[in-house]
Amino acid sequence: MKRNWYGKCFSLLLAVGLLGGCLPVSVQAGKTLRVWIPKTEEKLLAEGFHAFEEENPKVELERIVYSGMDTNQEMEKIQEQLQRGQGPDLVIFPSFGFQDPYLLMKDQVFAPLNSFMEADEDWDLGDYVENVLDAGVMDGTQYVMPLLYQFPSLLTTEGRLEDMGKEKEDFSDTLTILRNMLVLRSQEGDARILASGGFLFPLYLGGSFADYSSGEIGIDQNLLKRALYAYRAIYKEDFSVTSVDHFLCDYGKMIGRGEAYFYVPPSTEEMIGNAMGAALTDTPVILPFYTENGETTAEVNLYAGIRSGSSCKEEAWELLTCLMAENAQASLAEGKGNLPVSREALETVFPKKQLKVKERLTGKELGDLPWDFLEDYQELVSHPSRAVFISHLSIQDFFVEMVPFLEGEAGCGESFSDFEQYAETYITG
Repeated sequence: MKRNWYGKCFSLLLAVGLLGGCLPVSVQAGKTLRVWIPKTEEKLLAEGFHAFEEENPKVELERIVYSGMDTNQEMEKIQEQLQRGQGPDLVIFPSFGFQDPYLLMKDQVFAPLNSFMEADEDWDLGDYVENVLDAGVMDGTQYVMPLLYQFPSLLTTEGRLEDMGKEKEDFSDTLTILRNMLVLRSQEGDARILASGGFLFPLYLGGSFADYSSGEIGIDQNLLKRALYAYRAIYKEDFSVTSVDHFLCDYGKMIGRGEAYFYVPPSTEEMIGNAMGAALTDTPVILPFYTENGETTAEVNLYAGIRSGSSCKEEAWELLTCLMAENAQASLAEGKGNLPVSREALETVFPKKQLKVKERLTGKELGDLPWDFLEDYQELVSHPSRAVFISHLSIQDFFVEMVPFLEGEAGCGESFSDFEQYAETYITG
């Protein structure tokens, strides 16, 4: 189950009235703007597309939809096409590890966006959630724009912390979380079950997982190896759970009843739903994945970039800003379990998340969240310290190369050395 999970597992208002009905000078009529769209987000992106078409009636917008689901083979073909300098003007990609945004940025498949940002009088970085857009920056250049993100964190309860003889402050960073899991797993009893919706711990330790400029591992190797030793004991117990039927609240109920101790919900809505599930019998507690420096990490779920060889870069930028505008962002995030990069959209969407979860869980018994739970959670998700993409290298390749160590068939040094060699070849081509 675990290895199967590893392989699986955007305020700018461009209103006509404000623009006086005039086309921006840079946008030329009579052009065709081609954009790749994942089918899973096609309807959710419609608000942004409609805004662009309203503002630019003489620019034909050609939508090219790809599945975005059975993605390994499909995304490889799409990435190969981009690497050959082919493809649409604007690319919208999910970021689930099936292609690598870092490689695409490193190879300058996407056009630098800095000049567009500087020339656009309506562009204001302050309109967006702090630090999230930084995921699309490489060597000081913004190549892509995140559109949706997620704030990975751990769910437990006050009762489970008491059972462990721990306080919330005892889970001060990701390595400490792993070590506490290890101690818990070594204890006897059927109730000592860890439930996790996926745990990409290397991304939360600190630093970049890999340095795509130097071709080296970006995380401190001693820190990563210590985390691997702690994770190995958990890995042996095969604690991952992937039953979609239970994502929204049932794992939280297990924690509240003492049948499980931790859960990593895969989205904001799953966190809220499982917290309400836990609240039936206990008080839910969120444990952020802090780095050793006390930083929290956002994961980008959806992003967009302008192909470097496009002849419609100005038009593509106009469309991109429409997709990052408040209304389009709210529409996108309301249809997903994840979060919008627009600050105003986040303020609008987040309070609705609990109501949406309750609607989806009609007929399910749920507890009442503590009065400050959602307020504290919103404060956390609104101020991540940094943001990352989930690359193929970090979601699958790393764990596959480390399997001999995790299964006790090789030493950590040997397996890690094999991964280093693989990563260097992967990054440098």
